[in-house]
Amino acid sequence: MSLDSLVLRPTTNFNLTGLRREYRNTAVVHTLSRPYIKRVYHFSTTTPVYSGAISIYYRDAELNTIAESALTLNVHNGSTWNVYSTGVTRNSTANVVTTTGLSSVPLNELTLASNAAALLTMNKSISDGEVEAGVAVYPNPVQEHATVQITAPEASTATLQLYDSKGELLLTQQAALLKGSNQVPLDLQTFAKGSYTLTLNWNYSSKTIMLIKQ
Repeated sequence: MSLDSLVLRPTTNFNLTGLRREYRNTAVVHTLSRPYIKRVYHFSTTTPVYSGAISIYYRDAELNTIAESALTLNVHNGSTWNVYSTGVTRNSTANVVTTTGLSSVPLNELTLASNAAALLTMNKSISDGEVEAGVAVYPNPVQEHATVQITAPEASTATLQLYDSKGELLLTQQAALLKGSNQVPLDLQTFAKGSYTLTLNWNYSSKTIMLIKQ
């Protein structure tokens, strides 16, 4: 079943009855905290549960600065958004993301979003003794070794994950952070030249950075 570049391949019976319109917009109806592409599908009425695969085709102009290697299916089931990060195949040449293995998922709204939540910015001044969260990576482009500088508001543990241009996870690294500035070494000697996506998660903060290996 294909609906305006939204392709559904059910593995069980999926019957749509009655009046149920499908719309394609550039913005979500339900608030989504993650950066998402400017292609959003919305059903006027939540569908029955769906099992199978879903493919979403997109245009480069709709990426909204999101790295193609970070695109992940997000589905609103009528009550909440859910992220599907397994069974994902990303094809940046054909501009399509396919997600398999979906089971009993009601469909209300669908889009592709970044696999990392947007970095939260606190709307308050930084008082004495407080530290504002921040991330920097240098050098970038990198040849063999890079340094990830993380400014943490408090002591915590950071998880760093490196993905290739196809969205495959290549490296997971954890680092203990102290309050304030931290330098975390990143060894890229064994990786081929090309573009990579580095995601960082610590406390309630998250950041996605594009890395170039020369």
